Amino acid sequence: MELEQTRIGDQIWATKNLNVTKFRNGDLIQEVKSNDEWALYINEGKPARCFFNNDQEKYGTYGQIYNIHAVNDKRGLSPLNFRIPNKEDWEKLNIHLERDYFRGSSQIASFFPHSGGCRHNNAEFAGFAEISQLWCSTTNYLFQCNYDPSSKKLVLSEIKYDFFYGIGFAVRCVSDKNNINI
Repeated sequence: MELEQTRIGDQIWATKNLNVTKFRNGDLIQEVKSNDEWALYINEGKPARCFFNNDQEKYGTYGQIYNIHAVNDKRGLSPLNFRIPNKEDWEKLNIHLERDYFRGSSQIASFFPHSGGCRHNNAEFAGFAEISQLWCSTTNYLFQCNYDPSSKKLVLSEIKYDFFYGIGFAVRCVSDKNNINI
């Protein structure tokens, strides 16, 4: 699978939220729609995915929502040459975007994380087009992305969590390789 990408500083980021149905090895990631089924997959430690409000037609362009078990699965959620960013990747991106913003040249348009919403522990959906909350591969962290349209500034907030295992968030990938042609 080919991801649209952009270079921000010395990092290469996907420009859209992940929207895959299979792990890198070709195994299917189960799409779950009902609240009971979402809870079952969480409780049994099984990877799962869904579209916001279970509506692929309306929300499919925003990527999919994945549970923590899909994110951490050893079969690989991200496409070849990409990975789920760790805490250091997010921090590096934030520093670069801050510097870029204060220089008057913003790359936010090439990265802005279109909010695909999230799925809560109770399996209900929330946050569409409000705040992007994106998985981090570093245990117990995720990153919340707030975009201020008046200042055209993206603010990444690190959130330390210990109760998000039942929640589903979007994934934005970063490249493992710096020599990808963009």
